[in-house]
Amino acid sequence: MIYSKKDTNIHVKAFYSYTAKKFQNIDYSLSKQLDSIKKMKLYEIKIFQPSKYYENYKLTMDGFEQRYTLEALEVPDQKKFLSIFNRYLRDIGKSR
Repeated sequence: MIYSKKDTNIHVKAFYSYTAKKFQNIDYSLSKQLDSIKKMKLYEIKIFQPSKYYENYKLTMDGFEQRYTLEALEVPDQKKFLSIFNRYLRDIGKSR
């Protein structure tokens, strides 16, 4: 039997970074909905979970930080790269 209890004391913080000019000519997005709300491009999301001490168990759970960043990369053969990337997007769409 698996027993789980939801921990309501967990607090996760998310930080969103926007830019008005950078990446505007890029069609891809971390969140088109958030882009449209701010009328700017969301280019970075940082999620932070601080460490937490559980007195009952005498245990400290480590905190973590996770980051998602939109970056412009130099691609030598853009046509080939876009072909591979778009094929990947089609393939993952079929698997859902």
